[in-house]
Amino acid sequence: MVVWDMGTGRQVHSPLAGHIEPVHAVATAVLPDGRTVAVTGDHRGVVRVLDLSTGGEIHPLLTGHATSVGAVATAVLPDGRAVAVTGDANGVVFVWDLSTGGEIHPLLTGHATSVEAIATAVLPDGRTVAITSGWRATMVVWDLTSGQQIDRLAGHATSVGVIATAVLADSRAVAVTAGNECEVLLWDLSTGRKSRSLAGHTGDVVTVASTVLPDGRHIAVTGDENGMVLVWDLMAEGRIDVLPGLPDPVEAIAPAVLPDGRTVAVTGDRRGRIHVRDVATGSRIHHLSTGRPEPVKAVTSAVLPDGRTVAITGGQRRNVGVWDLTTGRLIHAPNLHLGSVEAVASAVLPDGRTVAVSGDASGRVFVWDVTTGELLHAPLTRHDTVRFVASAVLPDGRAVAVFGSRWYGVSVWDLATAEEIHPLFAVHDAAVEAGTTAVLPDGRAVAVTGDAAGVLVVWDLTTGEAIHPPLTGHQRSVHDAVSTVLPDGRTVAITSDWSGVVIVWDLTAGERIHPPVAVAASMPSLAATESGILVGAGHDLTCLTWHLPSRDSDRSPR
Repeated sequence: MVVWDMGTGRQVHSPLAGHIEPVHAVATAVLPDGRTVAVTGDHRGVVRVLDLSTGGEIHPLLTGHATSVGAVATAVLPDGRAVAVTGDANGVVFVWDLSTGGEIHPLLTGHATSVEAIATAVLPDGRTVAITSGWRATMVVWDLTSGQQIDRLAGHATSVGVIATAVLADSRAVAVTAGNECEVLLWDLSTGRKSRSLAGHTGDVVTVASTVLPDGRHIAVTGDENGMVLVWDLMAEGRIDVLPGLPDPVEAIAPAVLPDGRTVAVTGDRRGRIHVRDVATGSRIHHLSTGRPEPVKAVTSAVLPDGRTVAITGGQRRNVGVWDLTTGRLIHAPNLHLGSVEAVASAVLPDGRTVAVSGDASGRVFVWDVTTGELLHAPLTRHDTVRFVASAVLPDGRAVAVFGSRWYGVSVWDLATAEEIHPLFAVHDAAVEAGTTAVLPDGRAVAVTGDAAGVLVVWDLTTGEAIHPPLTGHQRSVHDAVSTVLPDGRTVAITSDWSGVVIVWDLTAGERIHPPVAVAASMPSLAATESGILVGAGHDLTCLTWHLPSRDSDRSPR
């Protein structure tokens, strides 16, 4: 992933290389404390929350998903909490508290197949909802506070791949949905009823966005695989205009408002061309070219501190571009990515800087400072496949990243200086496969790492020394590790192995809380919540809840 300074085209941070699989989805949010974050989801099912000011991870990896995360959206609940909604290829939806990293609603199961798209909205009665779509034309409306289904929207005949939401002038919250058919549908989210059908496309609709024109009209812009872009008035019947002249299928679209007040649609097609159209008139403002006959796979827009409106585009052959939408000129085209750029998002940091975050198929994340073009951190790199990455704050206030790789063991990096603090490979005799971080009751920051021999080590991140002898109990390679704090104050780690065994460890005492417990599948993926442990067993939808015992109880999870 990359965060860009859109004034200079330079990176704000070094590449954020926590993902080891392709990044499929990116969204941004502002936390209650004012921090601007990016939420990313990858092909392995890992969700990360990144502080866009520092480039560091706010939480250890969010690992509730058992398979590829293909959709991410963010929202603010009525109580002020900022949340992320993520959906995976098994049809499972999670709702995460972005301030704590905890799951508010894990494993919302309303889809029989993969979640294709997610959008959020606020209803007139104040409820914050998410709309999720599945491969089999299923759409579900969720109350994000209660985690309950409000409605199921039925109207499409095939997969719904794109969703946008808007609040109209009459206060109605609506959704615009489309997919593998020519029809676009408009829904009233309060009633769950289809308001009308928007007909006019001649091919599968692949992208949709909504915005408000200077005259106050609420519009949606849709693009199809044949290159047709249509603009719809969401309050009145019919469409405003057809934006012609797009000879190739549209791959991505984003709205933007120019300094002169005009609203434009920015579209990218399969041959590397970017079209900027005046939404009110349908006339072409710019026809831009990346110079490479490759799909433009991601588009977003932003406003720079100097007032310029820009588009940020990502292509299949690793290129990213920042375009001035007033002049049509390419401002920057940094060559940073190692794989196809799959997602791009923009945000404004608390200090006023505009940044872009982009993620590619190699799992790399780049963050760039817009104003100075300088990296906030040097690249954090490994020499072979990174098996896990976690972050922590040391007692002296330093933010660090912990990396584990198969052949180069474990190392701790200072995120401010990009310097390696400790190489931690003196104890592990086998390839490191999993790890997590935690804070003990006495304030020490620790890492827990597990290897292919089933051995676990607990490290003091300040000294780089193991605080206990190696922890043994797993008979197979460690597959996953998470940490949490029990109601009685104990900090624990929960680990799983390839044979399906789960163990809970007291990190202060360096001992098991209960005997190893076998689950019904191999290689469980783990997530810790306030009520216990969620175990996602393999790639099916088998999920078990484990209740952690208190200090004075010898009960095992059940």
